[in-house]
Amino acid sequence: MLRPRVLFCLFIWPELREGREPWQPILDAIRMRPQLDWLIIINPNSGPGENPPHEDYLRALPLLRQAAAPGQAVELLGYVRTVWTQRGVHDVKRDVRQYASWSSLGPEYALNGIYYDESTWHEGAVTHYAELAAFARTLRWDAWKALPAQASSSARSDLIALNPGCNVHEDYFQFADHIVVHEQTVQSWMPGSLLNRPYSHRSIPSHKYALLLHDGPLGTAAVAPGGFASSIPQHLAFSVDTPCTTQAVSELALRRARVGAFFLTSLSLEIEDIYAAFGRNFEEWLDAFERCL
Repeated sequence: MLRPRVLFCLFIWPELREGREPWQPILDAIRMRPQLDWLIIINPNSGPGENPPHEDYLRALPLLRQAAAPGQAVELLGYVRTVWTQRGVHDVKRDVRQYASWSSLGPEYALNGIYYDESTWHEGAVTHYAELAAFARTLRWDAWKALPAQASSSARSDLIALNPGCNVHEDYFQFADHIVVHEQTVQSWMPGSLLNRPYSHRSIPSHKYALLLHDGPLGTAAVAPGGFASSIPQHLAFSVDTPCTTQAVSELALRRARVGAFFLTSLSLEIEDIYAAFGRNFEEWLDAFERCL
């Protein structure tokens, strides 16, 4: 069975400042927690950016897999905007090709696949995204296997992840490895859609579901005591007297819903770019993640 991945959108520009490594927290986390497998989204500039990659990325990108222990999976996906089918297919495919070309620089620069952001959810666009997934898989995404530590891991090639941020028509799961079905605050997450899936979705492996949760709890203090705000009883995550903590949210996602990729940050989208910084709960969340394995 596929082990759940620590999902992390690494949209932090890796420029050294006074000798400090901006990616150090995640490098340390990979190195110090060899039992965790990672799914990291790489996004230089709402896409691949310069060709070849900027010197900051040429320096920093190899560090992610260098931090991994033998057998520890560190999967890297290139971020591509699709603007809910409104972005031209030619432009989307150009970005995908550019990410795939990174492997020509060496296996340490090779990605595992593509993360299509701003994707749709309805049946009418299934063919559009199936075409994009099929195109990406015509390119090479396995050059990283030349790295011994990754070759011995459960890391995958030809990965396709979609981020509609909501539940989708079941046909999307036929070609996607992971789909982000919720990208919102912890409090607005209605886990009932995962715990009590409709008949059409019950045969879908739970590891294909992914979550991006923000505005999460910090420390042992609960946020909004009484659990999630929802007027639909079957969607309530906790009873009225159960606090919402990092551990409780992680257990709900990883043990009960059994999602395959999970992100939780204390950062608030109303205040900052939640993917351009490490939340104050970063270590606490990883502790909880480990306890749920």
